[in-house]
Amino acid sequence: MGSYTEVTRQSWISRMGGAFKGILAGLLLFIGSFILLGWNEYRSVKEYRGLNQMESVAVALESPSYNEVNDGVPVHFSGMATTTETLNDPTFLVSAQALKLRRVVEMYQWKENKTTRTETKVGGAEETVTEYTYERVWSEGQISSSSFYSNIHPDTGEQMVNPSMMYSSETYTAENVTVGDFTLSASLKARISGSEALPVNQIPPSANFPANAIIRDGGYYIPASLMGATGGPQIGDYRIRFEVVRPATVTVVAVQNSNRSLTPYMEDFELLSMGEFTLAQMFEQAQAARATLTWILRLVGFAMMFIGLNMILRPLSMLTEVIPLLGRITGGILSFICFILALVLSLITIGIMWIAVRPLLGGAILAVAAGIFLLIFFIRKKKDDAPAAAAAPPSAPPPAPGS
Repeated sequence: MGSYTEVTRQSWISRMGGAFKGILAGLLLFIGSFILLGWNEYRSVKEYRGLNQMESVAVALESPSYNEVNDGVPVHFSGMATTTETLNDPTFLVSAQALKLRRVVEMYQWKENKTTRTETKVGGAEETVTEYTYERVWSEGQISSSSFYSNIHPDTGEQMVNPSMMYSSETYTAENVTVGDFTLSASLKARISGSEALPVNQIPPSANFPANAIIRDGGYYIPASLMGATGGPQIGDYRIRFEVVRPATVTVVAVQNSNRSLTPYMEDFELLSMGEFTLAQMFEQAQAARATLTWILRLVGFAMMFIGLNMILRPLSMLTEVIPLLGRITGGILSFICFILALVLSLITIGIMWIAVRPLLGGAILAVAAGIFLLIFFIRKKKDDAPAAAAAPPSAPPPAPGS
């Protein structure tokens, strides 16, 4: 596979200037990490308490039947989510009686792949080698060829220009979806999943429909050429398929209203899962999802803090990079220091936020942070004491008996 190679070189002085400029960005990342971690824990604590409170007052119904006694109270029920509506795709004239109808559009396009390797030279200069390769792919989103390193293919010399997409993917959702006596809100309908293919078997008689469209693999295929599809796919070809979400069993926990609609508890909490689940299982799933998102954002916050600290301390390692090996050693030591600092500070932030709602958990997290700090302190102290002990003069032997 042919490729383009770009080689750039940056002097040590230029890199040092960039490192000093990066201190500001590092400070912003460092401060932003505390904001993200604090907000994430606040959100997690709020959801933890809200879900527990909702579970304690929720009423489990034997069937999705309305009873005015439960107005204003979270209710739990399972049943078949259905609709009487027929959904239509106005562009391709496909219709189905379903909860959702989705049009999936892909266009055959050029894609640029970029690989980069960087090497620090003696004297602190940095050489970066970037290799660009190209391939043809089916993509649901528009790939901008204007940002390519080159629009001429390195092997064939052909132009690599992606046309603008004339069609896009769309999802159509039934307005009125019910489970027994209850009507699902838009936010609950958005949680319904489980699509299946909806094959098409004929070209609709429509003046707006592309004249060169054909049916292929259960969907529409629209060649870029007006002459039709010949051979393999060409840049600008479209393939369009359809999916539907059929009526299915769902389990819901939400507040019942007098008009038989459903709304969130405390304006934030409502649950829908595909399938049939008990009340306890629904809240176990919700707490697990909350914990998963919390850990993802914790890792993001930790990474922001770690990267920020590295950027702040980058000029220190740059001072030694005139000798590449020494620079790598220094950089590794500073990265380890940044890792420990980011870990301890992240744990402190998380622990403080949990102290109010779960003191034992918050205290345990703070204890771990303190333990890491003390461990590093004692290891460092032991290393500092070792040379002093080795340099101390040997003590005089005890006097012989009778002397």
